[in-house]
Amino acid sequence: MYKYDSFTLRNMYHTSCYEELKVNKPGNLSINSPILGMSYKRFLNAAKISGEIILHKKYDINLAIYIAVKKCMTQLGSNYNLGIILLAAPILRSVSKKYNSQKVIKTNLNTQLEFIFKNKNNLILKAIKIAKPGGIEKYDGEGNIMKEIKNFEVKKILVESSNNDRISRAYTNSYSEIFDYGLIFFKKSKKKFSFEFSVQRLFIYYMSIDFDSHILRKFGKFTALKLKNKAKSLLKKLDSEDSLKNKLLINFDKYLKHMHLNPGTCADLTVTTLLIDKILCIVQYSNLKKV
Repeated sequence: MYKYDSFTLRNMYHTSCYEELKVNKPGNLSINSPILGMSYKRFLNAAKISGEIILHKKYDINLAIYIAVKKCMTQLGSNYNLGIILLAAPILRSVSKKYNSQKVIKTNLNTQLEFIFKNKNNLILKAIKIAKPGGIEKYDGEGNIMKEIKNFEVKKILVESSNNDRISRAYTNSYSEIFDYGLIFFKKSKKKFSFEFSVQRLFIYYMSIDFDSHILRKFGKFTALKLKNKAKSLLKKLDSEDSLKNKLLINFDKYLKHMHLNPGTCADLTVTTLLIDKILCIVQYSNLKKV
């Protein structure tokens, strides 16, 4: 049986956040394609702040998520990484426990999710309220956590909101979208294309298979569907890595930023996929502690 040490996990977390920021992802902020009012350095700082807290042995997972979100909001003044914290924290905690296969990692993951579901203080919901993710003020459907709801349970709220929110859905189906789709797509892509282009294709892939939750909340179903269809069309054109693909990605990026459409949830899913890929890829090497 093995487990990752905290230093290695934080390094993989930071690296995954940096790799995602490094590539041009249409509509989303990157180092070379900024968004007015946003700073990639703040995203990196958010990764550093949250990485120190997520794995802190003093906190259980609920308190770790809550403190990480609150500290990032306090120090950065805006929501830079709520989705990443929500998705990454259970994974990081899962591989800080004993395991020897992907199956055991997923079992550990389910244990972490159960800790969240059973938290009586609803700390994860309080964290989301603090961060106020984009478009949440416009959302008035099932599982609206911004309302004052008496006698509600975390799991019930997440199940209700999972129809419209991919992060809630990840919590309720054990990250199926990442393990069963995104990760497989990314691994196949890396065999054919460069790492950076594979990350870009992964981001577009996530846009193409479902509505981006951020876009759906902020602009509605029609716009979310339009974006999904455009991404699906673009992905078909990115089957070959040539000079044309750069122009296609740049043009799509300009279009989305002109329309103020930022597929933020797809970026969160991309970071988490990169993190899980690292965990699974180097499972056989010596930076794992045998216990």
